[in-house]
Amino acid sequence: MENLKAKTRTWIAQLESGKIESKKVKVLDYIKKNPTTNLKKPKTDIRTMCQKLGMVHQSLTSSLSNLEDMGIIQVIGIIEDHSKYYSIFKYVKDEAEREK
Repeated sequence: MENLKAKTRTWIAQLESGKIESKKVKVLDYIKKNPTTNLKKPKTDIRTMCQKLGMVHQSLTSSLSNLEDMGIIQVIGIIEDHSKYYSIFKYVKDEAEREK
């Protein structure tokens, strides 16, 4: 965890202590509960996520992007469907993996 930015370390510590509840936390919790979240597959698709989390599409994609930048989630695959591309996300448990 030493190589992570200070803001990322602080956010993770606050998250783990239960001190914060934010859109990013909701998205992360959803991904943790739905391993290999696939933005195309029914039950974990982007529209379903927006509905279940009470978010608009832009807030959801922003949170996904932020979590990916922080190394807390990662894209483990991409699905193409009629020239549209959908990411498959997973939660990164291992702190050493997050630092990459």
